[in-house]
Amino acid sequence: RYEEARVSFQQAAVALPNDGLVRGNLGDALARLNRDDEARQAWREAVRLDRQALNVNPNDPNTLARVALREAKLGDRAAAESDIARALSLNATDAEVLYYAAVVRALGGDGERALTSLDQALRNGYSAAIAARDEDLSSLRNLPRFRQLVGAR
Repeated sequence: RYEEARVSFQQAAVALPNDGLVRGNLGDALARLNRDDEARQAWREAVRLDRQALNVNPNDPNTLARVALREAKLGDRAAAESDIARALSLNATDAEVLYYAAVVRALGGDGERALTSLDQALRNGYSAAIAARDEDLSSLRNLPRFRQLVGAR
């Protein structure tokens, strides 16, 4: 199914060439297909496009959180943490921003803070079912607190 997703996101990227979300999703599909160089290129492009959007609206916490997510996937932990902290300062109750914080921190190896952010995201309405299946949270999957969080809803 990742190949089907890749094709769909590639088509969407052609139709919406300035959409960072689509480009980031393409990177995710490529990563699941072990096409790491292409995934990294798509994530870099997603960061570039979302930074352009932030030039128009620098206080958009969701776009800033997406930038942080892609930076974390690219291995730039310092930039990812800085950007997710700023996104949280703009809106600390948005379920999506909180969820991105959980993923950024999980990818950065900070399991405790990732679980705290995940707990907050779920309390603010994020889907436990989606969190339970998210490969980006695989480093947390065997932790009792993770199983409690995603299983308790």
